[in-house]
Amino acid sequence: MYLNVLTKYFDKNVNNYFKKKFIVTIFYS
Repeated sequence: MYLNVLTKYFDKNVNNYFKKKFIVTIFYS
């Protein structure tokens, strides 16, 4: 249970990070 929540939280953060990075990359290119 705890691990599942942690994994979801981590995945969400990683996805947000990559989306921001992707948007910034597109924006500045």
